[in-house]
Amino acid sequence: MRLLWDCLKPYKLAVFALLLFLIIQSACEILLPTLVAGLINQGIQKADADFIETTGIYMLLAAIAAMICSLASGLISARISTRISSDLRQRIFFKVQEFSSNEIDLFGVSSLITRTTNDITRIQTFLLYLLKMGILTPLMMVSGIIMAVFTSGKLSLVLIVTLPVMSFVIAWILASMIGYYRSMQAQFDLLNLVLRENLTGIRVIRAFKQAGHEMERFEGVNSEYTRLSIHTQRRIGVLMPAVTVLMSITTVTVMFFGSRLIMNATMDVGSLVAYVQYINQILLSVMMTSMLFMMYPRLITSLTRIVAVLETRSSVVDGCRPEARIHTGIVEFKQVCFSFPQAEAAVLNNVSFTAQPNQMTAIIGSTGSGKSTIAKLLLRFYDATAGQILIDGVDVRDYTLHNLREKIGYVPQKAVLFSNTVAGNLRFGKRSASREELLKAAGIAQATEFIQAKEAGLDTLIAQGGANMSGGQKQRLAIARAVVKKPAVYLLDDSFSALDYTTDRAVRQALKAETKDATLIVIAQRISTIIHADRIVVLNEGQVADAGSHEELMERCGIYQEIVRSQFQQEELR
Repeated sequence: MRLLWDCLKPYKLAVFALLLFLIIQSACEILLPTLVAGLINQGIQKADADFIETTGIYMLLAAIAAMICSLASGLISARISTRISSDLRQRIFFKVQEFSSNEIDLFGVSSLITRTTNDITRIQTFLLYLLKMGILTPLMMVSGIIMAVFTSGKLSLVLIVTLPVMSFVIAWILASMIGYYRSMQAQFDLLNLVLRENLTGIRVIRAFKQAGHEMERFEGVNSEYTRLSIHTQRRIGVLMPAVTVLMSITTVTVMFFGSRLIMNATMDVGSLVAYVQYINQILLSVMMTSMLFMMYPRLITSLTRIVAVLETRSSVVDGCRPEARIHTGIVEFKQVCFSFPQAEAAVLNNVSFTAQPNQMTAIIGSTGSGKSTIAKLLLRFYDATAGQILIDGVDVRDYTLHNLREKIGYVPQKAVLFSNTVAGNLRFGKRSASREELLKAAGIAQATEFIQAKEAGLDTLIAQGGANMSGGQKQRLAIARAVVKKPAVYLLDDSFSALDYTTDRAVRQALKAETKDATLIVIAQRISTIIHADRIVVLNEGQVADAGSHEELMERCGIYQEIVRSQFQQEELR
């Protein structure tokens, strides 16, 4: 709950105004039964028309004041809860931007989406009720009890029995719901995960005729979520009728004993009517409080999940040398080792090599040899578990993340495009890039032809995930985005896999001319992509098997020879 109090601090003035309106509303509503009692005893029973008229005006004014205060408090509480949910959503988004890939993997993408949307919506709903009902109901309850005791001390003995019983029933039911809410939220994350995987992989599912299997999988997860929801709703279903029955019993009991007091002339009719209204206000406050408590288990579950994100510290932090800058881009790996958390085997083991400016350094190896991990370590998506990675003689962990990444032009293994125009995607590399710079970069990536073939050219809208682009077009746009950046280090992770051999060759030749003053690191599977590289690093099971030019490796590296022979044989078969 500390998180909520911290979120409320910036809105102290609004909360104070809300409290003022609620106090006035509570005073007006608690005044009405007293006016009704006077109207009956002094006006109706004594046939005093002037008193009836005057009291009626007071009652109307009190009702209008209560209504105005209720509207004002409703608007203020809605504004505060909406602003706080917006603040929380922003804090989580900014926090996730700081996370390394370790923390992203720890929480899971689907869970982070659910926490940013579903959990915060629940917190917003609870805050809305808390600010309105959570303040008003205690005021109504306390003032109602005071007025009830003042009106008739004997009848107030009924409350001594009723209130503890109602409180026990509410507490017992709500305590049993907390575990179910936690299980429901975890199951909701799983439901979201299955749905997300199904939607993103729908083509693969259809191609392999696995729609039936996926339906069964979703049905299983959905059925478990439904089961948990039904169990929770059963308990909620018991709560409200139980409270209603207790309220009815209390009202009947008060009426029974109140009528006896009237018959004994120790209580007048107006006071009994006022007392019943006070009791109703008290019990209504208890019911409204129970509704608030029904939401409390879900709130605690959502808050716990939000706090877990906000209090998680990234395993990758800014370096201690903010003045350090990358200039020439000399990349050195020195005895680098890396293991994923809780993994049994290391992904990289004592990897060492150097990539120089004005040279193309290629990295090749079998699937799972650790090629893409090298790119992730260089960009500090993860930190090496041992050894050093240096750029211009400075450990990458000493650079600030901004200074490190602004000088690396990264093209990921899977080209990622955003819902924006072609120009907007290319400007991810450099926000201030002119259209001439964009077209030049597109030309180097051999993307000019298909861009200009589109009616809108650079202003062509790209669909979500680049759905309206082919694999080769997406890769070329990703390469162009890196070129626009004009970095000191180009890092291309299997970025030619979707290109035909002619385009592959043209892009490599254009890149060679463009990157003559920069370090070019190309991670590839195809020999044809890296055959003319100045230096080729061969990885095998996370270790450097050998390094050298194509000719040198063909003479002495058996693993490289095997890769070359297998690919050339496959090409001949085509």
